[in-house]
Amino acid sequence: MGLFSTILLTFLAVSPGEFRSHTPAEAVQAAAEYITGETGMLPDLGDRTFVGLPEPGPGITFLARTMMGPNSSDNLVIEVIAVRAGRILASRPFVFPREQLRQVVVARRSIARGARIRAGDVTLMERKRSAGPERHFTDLTAVVGQIARSTIAGGRPVSLRQIRRVFSVKRGDKVKVRVLTDGFHVSMSGKAVQNGAKGDDIKILNPISGRVIVARVVGPGLTEVGP
Repeated sequence: MGLFSTILLTFLAVSPGEFRSHTPAEAVQAAAEYITGETGMLPDLGDRTFVGLPEPGPGITFLARTMMGPNSSDNLVIEVIAVRAGRILASRPFVFPREQLRQVVVARRSIARGARIRAGDVTLMERKRSAGPERHFTDLTAVVGQIARSTIAGGRPVSLRQIRRVFSVKRGDKVKVRVLTDGFHVSMSGKAVQNGAKGDDIKILNPISGRVIVARVVGPGLTEVGP
């Protein structure tokens, strides 16, 4: 085997998003699952799909790797490479229609529950477009700086339920309540009964009167009542 082939095979063996199997269908399924985040994406793979590749047999390994197709705006391509005894026998691209995919926010690494998400923790990746309401974030800016409500596994899409905004007011905090009326405002002190991020309406207890009012969080330790 030549030096170039040795280097190429070594690279292919360790690169993320590339998968080995004894059949081309299994290798492609694994690559498709990596792209879409879902199993069983390509149920109709058969022998005709892999014309131009050798049939599975002793000593033959199939490697599937994701790559951009010539028309990258329309398609992704999964290239399948047949290898035996360290020698590349043949390769064939498998076209995966891009219209079935969309970009979603994916965790680069495991993110612990309660951690604030940093820009380096997440990225955008292609995933299968599912029917019904969107269940995952598609905008990095909507995630960065927010708090993980539960542990987010590395390499998995970030769902809407896994993120909460940063609380400007926490339950039990002493807060300032600014009551706005026509032409003037009055301020009072209170105790937060609920957690709240900026823009949330939360319950505030007046410790003197015992009354509970609803006020809008406008910043750390500050709420407002009024128009």
